[in-house]
This record gives sequence, structure tokens and C-alpha cells, in this order.
Amino acid sequence: MFDDQDGSGVASGAGPEGVATAPLDIYTWTAALHEYALRSGLVSNDYVPDYHTLERLRIYFRSGLTPSDAARACFLPC
Repeated sequence: MFDDQDGSGVASGAGPEGVATAPLDIYTWTAALHEYALRSGLVSNDYVPDYHTLERLRIYFRSGLTPSDAARACFLPC
């Protein structure tokens, strides 16, 4: 489900019984992405993304990808 009221298209997600949850703000989403990427071994502790990676992640956020889906899309080799 997407919340387009603010035009961001951020996925709102759903709770355990299909109840919509509030969309993640970009700071919470990024923290979750970073935690997932670290736990999965996709990035190291000292990883610093470049400008193009940050832009791609911003697009993933606005497209409604979950943090884990965005991390896999960004950091897994093709």
C-alpha cells in the first residue's frame, strides 16, 4: 500500500492483521537499511556511501521499497 497524500509514495506497510502502519520517515528507514546491511554482511562498519549511492537509496525510499529490499538491491552484486 502506498501513501500518496504527501506525494512521496512511501510504503505504509501493514500490521499483523492487515492494519496499515505509519510510513517510515527517511531517518528511520535509513537506520533500518544500515542495520540490515551490516547484519547481512553487505557493508562493513566503516562504509561511507558516495553521492550516486545516496541518490539511488533516496529513489528506493520514495518508491516504497522496504529497507531490506533496498539494501539488497543496492549492495548485492548483479
